Amino acid sequence: MSDKHLCWVPRSWEEYPSEFMSLVLHSEVASYYRQTNKIEGTRVRVDENVAVLRIYKNQIWMKDVKDSLKRPNRRTYTGIFMPCITTSES
Repeated sequence: MSDKHLCWVPRSWEEYPSEFMSLVLHSEVASYYRQTNKIEGTRVRVDENVAVLRIYKNQIWMKDVKDSLKRPNRRTYTGIFMPCITTSES
């Protein structure tokens, strides 16, 4: 079992180190999970960009709220690895 998950994030977030973004995402997702008992719907704001966590084919997708696409596009999203969060199912 992996201790990290691939997470698709907006390319505009690439200006920050992936390790930093990984920790920010982990913190926000874990906090949302503690409040709601789910991860989908977590909102993260980086500068002027807001993204909402969606699940696409068992992958985490931080979908830009301005994006109308149904799946992550590699031209507008990039992958980073986010540490797993501890859940009641872990």
